[in-house]
Amino acid sequence: MNRFFIPGSLFLLFFSFSCNNKREPENTSDIDPAGIYFDYQVRGEEGNELVTVLLQFRVEDSYGGTLALDPPSQVELDGKTLVAGSSRMTGTFYETQFPANQLAGTHTIVFTDANKKKYKEEFSFQPVVLLTAVPDTLHRNDLIFDFDGLESLDAIRAVIADTTYPGKEMDQWDTARNGRLVIKKEEIDSVANGPVQVLFMKENEIAVKSSPAKGGGRISFSYTIKREFILID
Repeated sequence: MNRFFIPGSLFLLFFSFSCNNKREPENTSDIDPAGIYFDYQVRGEEGNELVTVLLQFRVEDSYGGTLALDPPSQVELDGKTLVAGSSRMTGTFYETQFPANQLAGTHTIVFTDANKKKYKEEFSFQPVVLLTAVPDTLHRNDLIFDFDGLESLDAIRAVIADTTYPGKEMDQWDTARNGRLVIKKEEIDSVANGPVQVLFMKENEIAVKSSPAKGGGRISFSYTIKREFILID
């Protein structure tokens, strides 16, 4: 089962990234520091021992073009100054990676603007663990999965896709209660029997606590778990 799939909603996300960054990157020295929007992302996935921290600075809001930081503007993570990178899809970004086992505890982002004013943001990251051993074959019944690393009531996104062409999928948010997620039998009616892939995504977003007056910002977190099995009646 090597078929790689992209849920329709993720396609829209990629399209959104492309649209968000159509404008040419600007420099922080060219705009009002009060209008910079902080766009911080922390992303990890099971099986990859590295967690990615990606920081971007945008013009006015989350849809604004990305900014390159001109000295004295800079951004630091845990005291380390990050160097700019850039891509056609995402624009200018500041990125680093940590081993997942080093992300326990609190981490600090410090952004310095063109007037040397500093904005400090702290965050912590909790990977999610799937406790349920998923067999090679599952019957078309209620599917029950237990997790560690969730709150007593926590939202988790589940995507189950088959390997037919053009392919069908279940893509929905559910509430895990005390770490348990139950996917009802009728919720996978559209998914064909045979090889399927399931993605569990813990995603959440919080507003930054320290930001420019007009800008604002967010920190988004995501952690992905993948499994494959054969679905039968």
